[in-house]
Amino acid sequence: ARIVAKVNEIMSKIDEYEKLENQLVKLKEQFPQDMKDSLLQASMMGKLTEQLDSELSPFVDSKVDINEYDYDLPTNWNVVKIMSVSDLYTGNSISASIKKSKYAGLACGFNYIGTKDVGFDCSISYDNGVKIPYDESKFKIAKKNSTLLCIEGGSAGKKIGIVSEDVCFGNKLCSFNAGEHINYKFQYYVIYSPIFKKRFIENKSGMIGGVSIKKLKEILIPLPPLEEQQRIVDKLDELLPLV
Repeated sequence: ARIVAKVNEIMSKIDEYEKLENQLVKLKEQFPQDMKDSLLQASMMGKLTEQLDSELSPFVDSKVDINEYDYDLPTNWNVVKIMSVSDLYTGNSISASIKKSKYAGLACGFNYIGTKDVGFDCSISYDNGVKIPYDESKFKIAKKNSTLLCIEGGSAGKKIGIVSEDVCFGNKLCSFNAGEHINYKFQYYVIYSPIFKKRFIENKSGMIGGVSIKKLKEILIPLPPLEEQQRIVDKLDELLPLV
């Protein structure tokens, strides 16, 4: 009887240790993303870099009431609709048969980026064997340094990356071409941040889950002075790889 009691005692402790180990594994897996989100959120609220009152935000969106924004910002920052500082549009769909017969194996042209070519790690794969001839004007182009974001399907809001060259792209991806008032890398970090993701999720709808281009354009983002945007980019470029 004493042996049975001791075995039962040991087994209960093993179960307890297993639960603790599972919690530690989960924490270890989640920690890097939590840390990234904390850094991105802090940077989008002006808490990661030095603020200089002599610098002013480069654009005022007259259609936005800053009181509509959920987060406290430095006094020399503005809040704008993303469409006010960036050109947004989705790409072109190609059926599998047309892609194979007409656009696969071409020697030159714009690389065609589909959702599958954008990784969850923010990478973009260009070598998928599909190119669009330079003279096919019906295809939309995401310019070099644009941000591509998946806005439809299971990967909506989760796949994002910056293109290192001019590309054609799929209709489930949205290209954000930064204008003169926003640093292209700062734009990317804004879209990657939990502040933007929260708005994105709030606007998702439909059976397959996605955000319409109309709603996407209306999302509010913080707009620091251009000098501050660069400082934020430099700081995040330094810190995020360490995470």
